[in-house]
Amino acid sequence: MRLLRTTTLAAHHDGVEHYVTSFTFQGAGEDFGAIVPLPGVPTSIERGGNWTLQRLEREKPPPPPPPARWSSPVTSPVTSPTG
Repeated sequence: MRLLRTTTLAAHHDGVEHYVTSFTFQGAGEDFGAIVPLPGVPTSIERGGNWTLQRLEREKPPPPPPPARWSSPVTSPVTSPTG
């Protein structure tokens, strides 16, 4: 079995931190596990629907990346202090 993709949503609501993680596997296998590091001891663990993160990705795509800090090329030649 091979792990193809892991997607995680971390969100805060009413002072509680929520994590939703989705795994995509390829290949045969029945007995396996996964270790998901968390910042503390969970108060509950619930299985979500298979579509939870996929639906979120479809309905709310991530924001575009911020513009580059230096978007224009340097046009002046670089010279050394000695000439």
